[in-house]
Amino acid sequence: MAKIIAARYDGFGERMLAFLNAIYISKNTNLEFCYKWPYQEYSAKIFESTNCSNKVVVNPYNDIVDENNFFSKKFIKKYSIELKESFFDGSLLFSKNNKLKLQDIYKYPKECSLGYFSTQYDLSQICNDVNSSKYYEDIKNIWDNLDLVNNFKLIKEQVANMEIVKNGFTALHIRMGDAIYYDNGNNAFFAKKKNFPIHLAVEIIKEEISKNQLIVIFSDDYETSVIVKDFVEDLMSIRGKILVIRDYISKLQLNHFESSFFEIELMRYASKIYGSGRSGFSNLAFRISGGKSEFISIHDYFTDNQKYNIFMKYINQLEIHPYAKAYSYLHLYIIANNLMLDISIQKRMIENAIMLVNNTRSYMYYFIYMYLLLQEEKYFEVEAYIKEKCTTDRDYFFSYLFQIDGYDNTLLYSFLFFEFLKIQDIIKYPFICFILCKLFDVIKIHKLKCDINDKLYLERLNTIVNFLNTF
Repeated sequence: MAKIIAARYDGFGERMLAFLNAIYISKNTNLEFCYKWPYQEYSAKIFESTNCSNKVVVNPYNDIVDENNFFSKKFIKKYSIELKESFFDGSLLFSKNNKLKLQDIYKYPKECSLGYFSTQYDLSQICNDVNSSKYYEDIKNIWDNLDLVNNFKLIKEQVANMEIVKNGFTALHIRMGDAIYYDNGNNAFFAKKKNFPIHLAVEIIKEEISKNQLIVIFSDDYETSVIVKDFVEDLMSIRGKILVIRDYISKLQLNHFESSFFEIELMRYASKIYGSGRSGFSNLAFRISGGKSEFISIHDYFTDNQKYNIFMKYINQLEIHPYAKAYSYLHLYIIANNLMLDISIQKRMIENAIMLVNNTRSYMYYFIYMYLLLQEEKYFEVEAYIKEKCTTDRDYFFSYLFQIDGYDNTLLYSFLFFEFLKIQDIIKYPFICFILCKLFDVIKIHKLKCDINDKLYLERLNTIVNFLNTF
């Protein structure tokens, strides 16, 4: 019998979303559930070495323990497998299709020797034969009946009996952490819909407190959460209406993973969950609530005009880490671009971010700045910058310039390559030509979905090839 395999290798939220989905799929198809639980004891230490900001935030690999410390021996023996085959998220069946019929999954080609890989995405949004209400209720029941080791069963009981659960609360999940502070901040653009711009949290908290709601902040960035809490309390002259959950958990004798499990288990009881929308942590809490919590994506809650005004109102009032402030400037740029504000305003937002991070290897901001320079037809400036990086830091520079968007298997900075292709006399800029030749190889090797204009691309490529043939 073909299998549906849960095999995510990342943090607990995304991993468990795919895990619960796999069990759900198994119960509703003729596929057999199994899972692979990637775990390396030193992953967290290795990942921590990329923290260039000296900021203390939750390392997502600390949220993973050996399967023997989470599932019962009986469960492991029955469902755990070894699997050498790996996958790229955006290339999978559930990522490539949004009109699937779950009952017909077996009609698609297998993705590995055993069958199909599960997804972390909401199946009711992908499969036209999955009813959302029934799906969420089933996911809740699957979670409630997972065969876990005793300490996690005890945490579930402890949370269910908390006074805060009985009285009701609103959850605010401020996901920042690794994408902003690690690896020179170069994953911030990829995580723009996964992370939570901190300045928007101020307005949400104010709104909910005006409705007499208790706000519980869940975050992988404790220090910034406390700064926001103190700022709003002083601004509104209130006390006791905002709880940073780590302050409560610190009084309990829990290890790091148990603390994260406690947070997810508590968040599921919130009447509302404000999250970034793409964070696996808050999405998991919502789904295991059985859909009883109201899930609100902060990126969709406000209009672009509202977000722009909120950022401008608070951007210089919160004393936060420069990388976190730069991330808010990234969102200000995105909004300014959406609103088609003058390019000088867009450039100013990115220039502010670049000054704040003060790191010449924070290439993500420079890619956007190059994009803006190309729109101004400042080609020689861009050429000089690329030449310098190709000479001094080529491999690392390229690793992010040609970064693949795991959500849809496209190039993350395709908008930048579009601008390169618009250059008429491209042979004047040999390093830009080099980038376009490299682009062709990347698309071919990784079999990427490509929305780049094929005709224009081939035209430019022929120009480059013909020029090279003259030597």
